[in-house]
Amino acid sequence: MGRTLVLLLLCALATCEASRLARVGSMLVLKKRNVAVGASAFGVGDAVAQRLEDSGGAKFVVDGGRMRDAVALGGVWAGVCSPQVYALGELLLPGRSMGRVLCKVGISCGILSTAGNWINMFARRVRSGTASLAETVSMVNKDLFWEVIVDDLRVWPVYDVVCFSLIPPAVRPATTAVVNAAWATYISLVAAREARTSE
Repeated sequence: MGRTLVLLLLCALATCEASRLARVGSMLVLKKRNVAVGASAFGVGDAVAQRLEDSGGAKFVVDGGRMRDAVALGGVWAGVCSPQVYALGELLLPGRSMGRVLCKVGISCGILSTAGNWINMFARRVRSGTASLAETVSMVNKDLFWEVIVDDLRVWPVYDVVCFSLIPPAVRPATTAVVNAAWATYISLVAAREARTSE
């Protein structure tokens, strides 16, 4: 299990680094705006998830630690890695023909729907601190990961087709942030639900 985790993390980091080095121009320059947008999307998503989890008590209070973790994760993943994966698709397959769009969707989903979701779920479960590292890896592999993948494939391929065929690259970070906020709400709900059931 440890080797699987290391391999997944190295794949994600290598993908981000390879795409950053491969592209000349402004698309892969890490912009503060992308980090802020990614952090905001995950922060908003977590806040909405916390509100949805609220049992209807007299006063709703946001778990600040959980939200800080979501913001940090969003800044790194949605602000840095995810935009580079989209840019990698454009670099390898420029244009908007149906074949190229579908291949770019394959690149995006192949990286973000697998390694991306695994890392996202793992980071959220580690943050909850309710299980050992080995138990967390096992739980993500066994219970959470496949459920999230199935749901991911109901959302992101459709968005990616629209993204790669209709949305200009300069606008993609903003539109992707909106979808990421909704997705972060879902991921946060799943991770919190599993943390409660494992207690």
